[in-house]
Amino acid sequence: MNLNLHFKNTLWLYLSSFLVLPIAYFIRVLYAQELTVADYGIFYGLFGFFAFFNFLRDWGINDASTYFVNKFLIEKNHSKIKTIFYFNHFFQLFLSILIAVALYYFNDVIFETFYKGELHIKPIFNLFILLWITDTIVATNRKFLDIFQDQKANTFFNLTLFSLIITLSLIAFYSTYINSFEIPTLAYLGAYLTISIFSFLYLLIKYKEYFISPSFYLDLGFFKKISKYSTSLLIAGFSGMVFTTTDIVIIQYFEGAESVAFYSTAVSSAILLTVLISPINRVIAPLTAKLWHSRKKTAISDILSFALNNFWALIVPLAALFAILSDNFILAVYGEKFMEASILLKYLSLGIIIYSINTILPALVNSIGKPKDLSRIILTIGLINFIGNLLVIQFLGTLGVVFVTIFSYFVGFALFVRVLSSEIKIRFDLMNFFKILFSSGIFIVVAMLLVKNLYIRYLNIEMLDFIINGGIVLMISSIFYVVALVATGVITKAKLQHLKQLLLSE
Repeated sequence: MNLNLHFKNTLWLYLSSFLVLPIAYFIRVLYAQELTVADYGIFYGLFGFFAFFNFLRDWGINDASTYFVNKFLIEKNHSKIKTIFYFNHFFQLFLSILIAVALYYFNDVIFETFYKGELHIKPIFNLFILLWITDTIVATNRKFLDIFQDQKANTFFNLTLFSLIITLSLIAFYSTYINSFEIPTLAYLGAYLTISIFSFLYLLIKYKEYFISPSFYLDLGFFKKISKYSTSLLIAGFSGMVFTTTDIVIIQYFEGAESVAFYSTAVSSAILLTVLISPINRVIAPLTAKLWHSRKKTAISDILSFALNNFWALIVPLAALFAILSDNFILAVYGEKFMEASILLKYLSLGIIIYSINTILPALVNSIGKPKDLSRIILTIGLINFIGNLLVIQFLGTLGVVFVTIFSYFVGFALFVRVLSSEIKIRFDLMNFFKILFSSGIFIVVAMLLVKNLYIRYLNIEMLDFIINGGIVLMISSIFYVVALVATGVITKAKLQHLKQLLLSE
């Protein structure tokens, strides 16, 4: 197995993150400036509402594809790969259309329940239905690009997608013919339609030896095997839906669209912190699946142990800095009308430390063929999140939802590690973890002193002043942090050499 390929793909994913994430985030900032707080909350609330049904559309088949296609790649069985590819696309598209018809039919009930007094945005609901169907194709194409480790193409399509969204949005906002609250949905729909077509054509042309040339593997037992595996993940999909989307639905129901806007702003801002870790997940999941089918448990153990012992160093200081500068960040980027999001961002920034690690673990559980365990874990997390949100939102409001969410991250981490350790030896280095915490403490102290004494209004333009001051604080604090990591032995020549061997060895 050529792990050099995985190293190159990791670099492509980091490039994608550093290019796409700022554009995607700028889109949110643009919408925050051009829309009312309520309309902004409704738009991103609709994303959460439709994501509520993703588990039914997906039916676990995307994760099943990751597991089985990697197996068939090792076996060089092109017919089975082609069959899964088309079965995945058509099955999900069929389900998404069925669900879309039901949502269209019951849209009056949906608006009476969740969007009372917001009937002016009813026209975009139908556009969202089309967007959600189109996302089915984009998401499936992206999954197969991940499986084939074609992160160069993934980077291109992601960059093109968000560039199209921002271009269409800017053109439309300067137009006098479109209502402003309709523009985000129209821009997303146009961009997703374009990418769905071109990414599908790219897959057919680039991988014609898999998706065009072979004959279909038409065996009933084969479909039963795939369906059994994917159905076992359905509970995980349902629970994941509860875990990731019902918070927004609950906030919309109890608190209203403006609270959704503040919560969505805080969550999306905290997610920025995963820029150094999230790309690794896209590579490590298919890599682990291939290693598992090749019976190379020791290699998986090395990768997982190294990740769990050292990834904290990438996220802890950034999370602390975001918590310290949350007021300045929200004011500079979103303006005073979004300042209520600041307190939510303070806590979510710290919670994202666990979340960032948790983005890797579920994919690993699936990659080693544990769909039932994955379902049980995510069901547990989902129930905690759902019930907890219902209980606390009536006493603590949106901030209570944040606390429940962070608690769920910790529960998930413990359960995922427990399942993985039953199959793979995980070597925890607690001393290394405490060294990272100590070094992060130095980072935090330096950052707080700099913010208190050197935060200066250079240009009297909030965003530019924040960028300048934040850059100075981050640069100086990072120097002290790296020195501390080296002095305590978290960063050593031996570790860097070991990382190189993990990624570059044949």
